Amino acid sequence: MPEITTPTWFPVLTLLIGYGTKSLSDWIQNKRAIARDRETREAARHDQRVAQRITFQRETLLELQEVSMQLGRATGRANHLDEVAYHESNNWRKSLLPDDLDEAYRMAQAC
Repeated sequence: MPEITTPTWFPVLTLLIGYGTKSLSDWIQNKRAIARDRETREAARHDQRVAQRITFQRETLLELQEVSMQLGRATGRANHLDEVAYHESNNWRKSLLPDDLDEAYRMAQAC
């Protein structure tokens, strides 16, 4: 049986070591790419949740502003009518609001 000398098995050994090193390097790079993709998706979902929350808050505040203005106007009109009634009779008394003001006041309080 011929004896295997160093020059014959050395290229085979370096080939196997190179293949193993490349496989390990590819596995590490793939693992890092998967982690990076996961972090990117999580950041995108977080940004989307923050944007939805901001949009919801903005819409809610705009609705609240509108309802507050309606309630303030209805309260101001009711107060004005009470003051006019007071100046006419010189005493505070209960008086009914006009139907349109009464309905506007009710709607503003219901919202």
